[in-house]
Amino acid sequence: MIAACYEAGPCGYGVYRQLSELGVACMVVAPSLVPKAPGDRVKTDRRDAMHLAELHRSELLTPVWVPNAEHEALRDLVRAREQARQDPQRARQRLSKFLLRLGLKPPTGVKSWSKGHHRWLDALRLELPAQHLVLGELVPMEALAFPKPADISLISRRLLPTVRCLCHPPGRSTTIQKHNDASNQVDKSFHISPGTRGPSTCVPARL
Repeated sequence: MIAACYEAGPCGYGVYRQLSELGVACMVVAPSLVPKAPGDRVKTDRRDAMHLAELHRSELLTPVWVPNAEHEALRDLVRAREQARQDPQRARQRLSKFLLRLGLKPPTGVKSWSKGHHRWLDALRLELPAQHLVLGELVPMEALAFPKPADISLISRRLLPTVRCLCHPPGRSTTIQKHNDASNQVDKSFHISPGTRGPSTCVPARL
């Protein structure tokens, strides 16, 4: 019987599924749990492959739990939503730091990031062409960053029944709570935290 293994990484689990379909006993191992000899700092693909093969033959490797395609797709959705949630904050930070370096601030009484603030940004003109070009890039980036979290949250809510199915394997009890934000009436999404050797669990992530 042919057996293979590789370290979990950014390539995902496509190789695992392809080898499994071909009848190869494939194992995805946790890189942080691979035994290493003290002082062994030379790292090449060939040496790593030989080292993994020896450890696999000796049954000294720790496998990770491999999600199915549906579960992995939900993980991608959660990552995308978290990145979309962070985009507005990062865009505002870049713009506010840029204006702070130039000593610019909105008129007195104008609340930050309100409609009046955005009107002030649209009307702002800088003397140096290079700085005005930067402002012209940062302002649209801040405006375009905001629709994303709401759109992805809507998709997350539509997939909630699928999340419940994947997060409630037989013999395991996991509670998924649905939160409601009183300020914007938006349901909080669900964060899928990966397990090491067992099914993932779902906990609510803050919007």
